[in-house]
Amino acid sequence: NVYKENLKEGIEIEEIQQLVDAETWLSGEQAEKYFNIEVVEAKEVAACMSDYFDKYQKTPSKIVAKAPSIPKKDNNEQLKIQNALDLLEI
Repeated sequence: NVYKENLKEGIEIEEIQQLVDAETWLSGEQAEKYFNIEVVEAKEVAACMSDYFDKYQKTPSKIVAKAPSIPKKDNNEQLKIQNALDLLEI
């Protein structure tokens, strides 16, 4: 697997599996301790927020804090609109 293929010498795949099982989020510098990767200077990028973060139990607070608030769809309002459209078809 991709993790095992890129481990630093002395790191066992079981250690990585424990990190994955614990849903451990690593910074680039932390990941560099486990894997043969090179951390480069950070770049400023546009903010990106995804509903996928809701699927994690341990999303780092730094990520959540940076996330713009995205308004949730108002299902009642959508239902009213759909009902009005349905009435127009009658």
